[in-house]
Amino acid sequence: VTTVSPWVQGYVLDGRLGLSARWVHAEDDIGTRADGYVLRADLAVTQRFNVFGGYADAPEISDGTLVPTRTVFGGVSFDVTDPLTLRASIAHEQRPTFDRTIFGLGLTARF
Repeated sequence: VTTVSPWVQGYVLDGRLGLSARWVHAEDDIGTRADGYVLRADLAVTQRFNVFGGYADAPEISDGTLVPTRTVFGGVSFDVTDPLTLRASIAHEQRPTFDRTIFGLGLTARF
């Protein structure tokens, strides 16, 4: 499977709001091609608290084949200390054969 995914990103509101758009092009081993996109916004609410959200209508790879997938996602991050960040996210995917909701929780330590 081959995937090409160029994107563009810009910032407004003194760098507090980031907006990005990504084009997704994929081709599987038998030559099936699919295109899609991902849109995302990131907002620095405070210096330590951030939120993000977005929408994707792009192919996903499952068992070597391309599956059309629509996803709505969002989340938050909080810098507990300078090197420690707590993250939480949620995503809802719609696929031809099933829908699913994914929850994520993570902790990042930078050193």
